[in-house]
Amino acid sequence: MNPNSPPPPTHPTHASSSSSGWLKGCGITCGVLFVLGVVAVALTFYFIRTGIQGKVDEYTSMGPVEIEAPVAELDEIHAAIAKFDQFRDDVLNGRTTETLELTSDEVNLLIFHHPDLKDVPGDVKMELLEDRIAAHVSIPLDELAEVLPVGGGFLEDRWLNGRILFSGGYSNGNWDLEVDAVEVKETEIPKEFLDEFVTEFKTSITAQSGTNPEFDKEMQKLQGILKEIKIENGKLIVVPMKPAAE
Repeated sequence: MNPNSPPPPTHPTHASSSSSGWLKGCGITCGVLFVLGVVAVALTFYFIRTGIQGKVDEYTSMGPVEIEAPVAELDEIHAAIAKFDQFRDDVLNGRTTETLELTSDEVNLLIFHHPDLKDVPGDVKMELLEDRIAAHVSIPLDELAEVLPVGGGFLEDRWLNGRILFSGGYSNGNWDLEVDAVEVKETEIPKEFLDEFVTEFKTSITAQSGTNPEFDKEMQKLQGILKEIKIENGKLIVVPMKPAAE
């Protein structure tokens, strides 16, 4: 970002008119944050396929909750965006570059201020633990349902508000993610529901493949430029496909 450019907004205004516009063109940005979308998509699939209204009412809400934007100076916001954009520009243009390491603060500044993420449905704030992510989310499930190849009308005006704890990452074209806990309405969901949810979670990427052209395009792009995405020592590590410069 040009240091002389206008200050970024306090928080992007998320569009609700497009069901999948937030996938288009975000490339590596989607890759880094994709783990969050998979969780929400998996939960949406589960609700749609089971059609159990009681679970929808129990585990979702009729509206969003406020997730506070991270407090930072403008130079910190500009620095985080510039760091990420330089890495993205290098890998997309085939230039050798160092592994990208992002702290919790940097990831959240990107989520709240990067222009490529202005249309991502809902709000997300991440806490990077030693080797896991705790994601605080407020996500409109009906917007995600529109992206899926099945209907989800009964999710209209329903929001997933809570905390999702997960681990794992991406390596050589494969996602290996584990949902460790989901807490909604200040209550951790029961093990039997979590087990069913995790099963749906692990199949959601496959379900999207071949049914959403924009999704497929972004994932193919990701496979060609990134070797690994992982959480290590409380940081988000993004390893480019080409060897890092010595």
